[in-house]
Amino acid sequence: ALVEGSRYVRDAALSRRAGAAAPGADVGDATGAWVQAIGGNSKLDGDFNTTRTEANSNGLLVGIDREFSGWQVGVLAGTGRTDVKQQDRRAKSKIDNTHFGAYASHSWGGFGLRGGVAWSKHEVKSTRDVAFAGFSDSLSARYDARTRQAFIEAGYRFGGPEAGLEPYLQVARVEVDLKRVNERGGAAALQGKVDDTGTTIATAGVRFDKGLKASFQQDSWLHLRGGVGYRRASGDRSQVANLAFANGGTAFAVSGAPIADNAVVAELGLSAWLTPRQQLELGYSGQFGSESRDHGANARWSVRF
Repeated sequence: ALVEGSRYVRDAALSRRAGAAAPGADVGDATGAWVQAIGGNSKLDGDFNTTRTEANSNGLLVGIDREFSGWQVGVLAGTGRTDVKQQDRRAKSKIDNTHFGAYASHSWGGFGLRGGVAWSKHEVKSTRDVAFAGFSDSLSARYDARTRQAFIEAGYRFGGPEAGLEPYLQVARVEVDLKRVNERGGAAALQGKVDDTGTTIATAGVRFDKGLKASFQQDSWLHLRGGVGYRRASGDRSQVANLAFANGGTAFAVSGAPIADNAVVAELGLSAWLTPRQQLELGYSGQFGSESRDHGANARWSVRF
């Protein structure tokens, strides 16, 4: 859930573009600020050794950036929550997330380069119920986790201000560290350490944008945006927990549901300039693998001053 959920912060940073301005507005040096609400649902199917996992996420991000000499440099911060459920194991987790990041972008004609780094802190509260003939137990644990990611994207845009296509290539490195887990409860309580993970995510695709205007309008204040691509994940695609019963016994390993190694990505959205300096954007993004589905939605308001 943490590796897949990292994309919401990453996508927010990469979608900030140097030189974005309303029709007829000054495109010189400017300061921008934005606030973005995010939400998502992901499902990972299990196999003979893992169980189906479902995660629901929501959060709020804010950022500020500055444009100068064709560059845009900014910082962001935010909070959110992720609820994870493994129905077959009667296990649930509530994760409180705190995010910080920095990003930059530049365009040379049609070629654009964007990138950034982000850090996230996660406070995890988990519960698990165990029940079989003649035995039942309720268990809980609290522990912390950290996510670090670095990402870069390059694209080349063909077209003008009213319509365009942009093939792009994006690469991200996501690393997750989890602290030691110590369950509290009865005889079924477990303790141990979840292995740290490092995952490389590469995406290649194409995006489009199309201005929507009436015949009497000279410029488009409303744009339809979308895209499709192919995503490849390599490295650690699942987390492995090395556990033992708290009251003693032989250690054993438990694997989590793996994220898809190959997936189709899709995005669709609308952006509207409310005034020459204020923009509202609504968007959907999805990832579809053979054993996974991930849906996300966002709404962002931004202002230039």
